Amino acid sequence: MSQQIIDIKISELHLWTENPRDPINPNLSDEDIILRAINQKNEKWNLPKLIDKMGDYYDFSELPTVVRKNDKYIVYDGNRRLAVIKYSQNPDWSGKIENKLFSSAVPQSFRNMDKISCNLCDETTALTNIERKHTDSGTWGELERSYFLNVHRDEKKSNFLILEESTGGIISKNKKMNQRFVHDEVFTKENLMNIGFKIEGGKLWTNYDENKTKFIFDKVVELIHEGIISTRGENRKKLLEPLQKNNPNLKLESYNETKSINEVNISEDSSENKTNRSENETKRTVKRDPSIFGKSLVLKQGDVNNIYRDIVDLYRFYLQKKNSLSENFHILIRMSLRLLVETAGSNLQDPKIDAYINQHFKAAKKAISQNERTTLSSQSVDKDSIIKLLHIGAHNYPAAKNLEQTLAISIIIGAMLELSHSEI
Repeated sequence: MSQQIIDIKISELHLWTENPRDPINPNLSDEDIILRAINQKNEKWNLPKLIDKMGDYYDFSELPTVVRKNDKYIVYDGNRRLAVIKYSQNPDWSGKIENKLFSSAVPQSFRNMDKISCNLCDETTALTNIERKHTDSGTWGELERSYFLNVHRDEKKSNFLILEESTGGIISKNKKMNQRFVHDEVFTKENLMNIGFKIEGGKLWTNYDENKTKFIFDKVVELIHEGIISTRGENRKKLLEPLQKNNPNLKLESYNETKSINEVNISEDSSENKTNRSENETKRTVKRDPSIFGKSLVLKQGDVNNIYRDIVDLYRFYLQKKNSLSENFHILIRMSLRLLVETAGSNLQDPKIDAYINQHFKAAKKAISQNERTTLSSQSVDKDSIIKLLHIGAHNYPAAKNLEQTLAISIIIGAMLELSHSEI
């Protein structure tokens, strides 16, 4: 065991990319890591709160844990404090992000720090110290612990980590999911099998399609967030019963090996935190492309569902390839929305889009969130205008160039489809 207290220059200290709090691409610079942490405004770093706690001077009573690796000093523990100091000494960084980290003047003592005392360890000692510190203090959730054990202790991926990776970040995106009772009592093998899922070979499998899978896990998150499933009450250790009781129209079946089986691999398009490293993590952007229809829909099988799925795929294609497509390629999406509405209302006595919208718009608007209603208002989408806007999409190419308006239209159409064609 090797430990030594030495002074190291701030400029020679580097943030740890394998930090269980926020594992990221190992090629990122300190600047990339810090700006990403600030831009994402996630609770994993929460640097503004740390600054309030630190005050106007640095507390030297808790030393950073540092490992000399590949001729670099890597900070294994104390990354947040070092991030604050590095940021304070690089004022040009604030111009590259949406907000400044310090609400007032940066303490001069932070700017003047040249060196800092560190606990220089071999890697084994550093990892042991970190595990003991964060496991005992409760500063890690079950997800961070699972990641640490898998990456740094060579343990196989826990079911919790597999669920996180397969569902596009269901745990990291929802703080209340990252609890021990969820790990130990909710996502058990039996509970998952009962609602139609199985973990095998390091992957999550199901008989459902992607849309229904997303819907089910969204509802599980709601049950835990609202305390319907908790360590207290009748639903402790249960999943199927509360899920079915609170969603009576949701058709659930036990996992069945004899039926068609799909690997669950939900996209992380809207996720701010990733357990898997990818090239996406090297980007500094915090503005995410908004999703079409506002969320995933689970519709009855048939023409309406087929067109809906095609539009979703078209939008994904546009996001992935927009740099190589024509500037107004997205107008095709507006045109497709009209076809979708026409098809949805084709079984009405009056199969015009006007009739379908008049029948469902008011109830659909009540069903969406206040933020979504604000989006509709800001894009001038209401019961009367939407009909004209859909006609424009089909007949007036130049007038349909507003992508934000198209996405706003898709939100209310999605809400109407949930009223008229939902499978659940």
